[in-house]
Amino acid sequence: MIIKKLIYSRKTVFVRKGGRNFRYSAYSIVSNGKNKIGFAKSRSKTVLDATYKSYKTAKKQMFKFNILNNSFPCSKNFKTSKTVIKMLKTNNNLGIIAGGCVRIILRYTGIKNLICKIYGSKNKYNVFNTVKKMFMFFKCLKKD
Repeated sequence: MIIKKLIYSRKTVFVRKGGRNFRYSAYSIVSNGKNKIGFAKSRSKTVLDATYKSYKTAKKQMFKFNILNNSFPCSKNFKTSKTVIKMLKTNNNLGIIAGGCVRIILRYTGIKNLICKIYGSKNKYNVFNTVKKMFMFFKCLKKD
């Protein structure tokens, strides 16, 4: 069973001689609910096209990551530009304690025990990329 989740979408405007041109970008994840996840962002002239393209790209880029006792194997800090996410693994059943779009992403990945704190910029784009970096760090080296 594949889970598709749109993390967020945004609209940008370009003003030209003929008027305003609107573009939409979508940031999404695709997961199997256990230990595979794919991240993607895409842009298009319509919202539906942008979300469809991001789901399609995320499905192509799915990878496996390591889980140990319903959490990541170790604790670590991850940084992208001005955003820092401090990730702490827990063995007891505390659940997912996180904020922003980190909680939304972790809810669909099969991780049950994790504490995350966002420091610095809480811009959704930077948080999305930092979480992507976090999952890439715990990526499995073996192919299926």
